[in-house]
Amino acid sequence: MARTGHDGLWHIYAIVEKRDRDAQVKIGKTKGAVETRRGTLQSGNWRTLVVWRVAEALNERQAERIENEVHIWLSEHALGREWFDCTPQFAWHAVERAIFLMQNPLDSN
Repeated sequence: MARTGHDGLWHIYAIVEKRDRDAQVKIGKTKGAVETRRGTLQSGNWRTLVVWRVAEALNERQAERIENEVHIWLSEHALGREWFDCTPQFAWHAVERAIFLMQNPLDSN
């Protein structure tokens, strides 16, 4: 179930364009309510935008690191700075991977 992030925490989010198929997905970060961010994005998009998934970050630095890693991993699907031409499931897998690797750093020994 997607959380909407109605608190003062940092969040990583996936927002999708509501279409019949081949939805584009935006992966980004925001502090506070993700729905507020969706509304800001909606004002510049003629398609209906929907919050698809939300994950919490401990702070701005962590949110930025997760977002940057995901954007690198999804770069071959990039349509612009933060929009990607892939399924939301594929994009969110990259978010989950970035979070996992941040919480479980590889042992350098």
